[in-house]
Amino acid sequence: MVNKIKNDDNFRKKFYTIIFFLIFFFRQAIGYFFYSKSDSSMYYFIVGNFDFLYLIALFWFFGKKNDKRKVLFPVVLILTIMVLQIIFIDNIIVLKVIINGTKIITCFFVFFGACKNIDKIDYKFFVKLFGYACYIFLILAFIFKGSILWRHNDLVNSYNLTRLQFLYTEPSELGFHCIIVLILAIYFFAFEKNNRNRIRIFIESIIPTLLVIYFSKSMGAFCVGGVSIVFSILYFVLKKINTKKIKIAIILCMIFATLASFPIISKTSTYKRIINTFESTDYSNRYRILVPFKIVGYSLIKSNGRGIGLGNAELPENVAKYKDLGLGSAGIINSFMNFIAEGGVIALVIVIYIIIVFGKISFKQKSSLKIGLYLFIILFQLMGTYFTNPLCWLIYAFIYGYKDNYNFNESRKGKIKSE
Repeated sequence: MVNKIKNDDNFRKKFYTIIFFLIFFFRQAIGYFFYSKSDSSMYYFIVGNFDFLYLIALFWFFGKKNDKRKVLFPVVLILTIMVLQIIFIDNIIVLKVIINGTKIITCFFVFFGACKNIDKIDYKFFVKLFGYACYIFLILAFIFKGSILWRHNDLVNSYNLTRLQFLYTEPSELGFHCIIVLILAIYFFAFEKNNRNRIRIFIESIIPTLLVIYFSKSMGAFCVGGVSIVFSILYFVLKKINTKKIKIAIILCMIFATLASFPIISKTSTYKRIINTFESTDYSNRYRILVPFKIVGYSLIKSNGRGIGLGNAELPENVAKYKDLGLGSAGIINSFMNFIAEGGVIALVIVIYIIIVFGKISFKQKSSLKIGLYLFIILFQLMGTYFTNPLCWLIYAFIYGYKDNYNFNESRKGKIKSE
């Protein structure tokens, strides 16, 4: 009877994991049903508004024993921003405010829904599935070099006109998804006791994600992922130093040092982009990182702290107003800065709260995995994406709700020995 229950639980967990993997890997593929070379606006509209990860919000609505007080406060904050902006800001599109505000509220429900169901996924199995999918799509991409699996004539990134993107909207999206999986895979690799299983994790998950990141030429993934992974490895070793940990850390550092040195020695496009970013001559990164910070301060002052309107940063009037600061028709491509510029002082408070609370959770629990993911998601949202990206809220839910059993067992061992 006990074995039957265990088997049922394992089957159920594997089933949920497969569904989650399919959503995670193909979450932006729906846009290709509406793709047009002459007009890509519908493609991006569909991808941005019909993300399958929004469905996670339903887990909260149909869940049992939901604490409505936890959801009420953030929802009221967003509704307050919406009402104040609709009443007091002229020249805004009210429908955009309502749609954007509703999407943010939906993301809150994604967070709370994911928190309650975070332990239903087998994450070891998930990273394995992702690694196998990377191998399959890499083979397909090199067989069909002219296919949609590549970004062709990438004029925004003049360093590489052809970059790997699979079925994501752009190469950087593919790179960032790979970094999330890579952080998980390295965590499992570091804590795995069996050397044979460790080699399997390396071959099945770490190698394919690294290959995909390389061919995507995503400098954001390279830099943000590099910082997050290196810091989490250092924390893993220094938290409780022993010979085994040092050996594992040396192996991982040698792998990443080799990978990091390759672009420098061969002076690849990634290396050139890094140099140009520090020299402020890389247009793409300057627009994602430097321009938004300039606009935020100015917009808060000019709007008297009310913001320029949720979803209204791309309006021609606002683009013209902040054109001298570098704003273009693409809007503010920086999650936190976009939300603050559009949402005003209340949005600024929400962003500061997120950074402090989830940082506190990660470091208080002393989990190298959560610290790695925390650094990734904060840096990721300071470099790109949107505040309404449900993937960000899924990672926050993971940081909040995932039980780091490896970290717990290690801490418990030390406690027992000291006792």
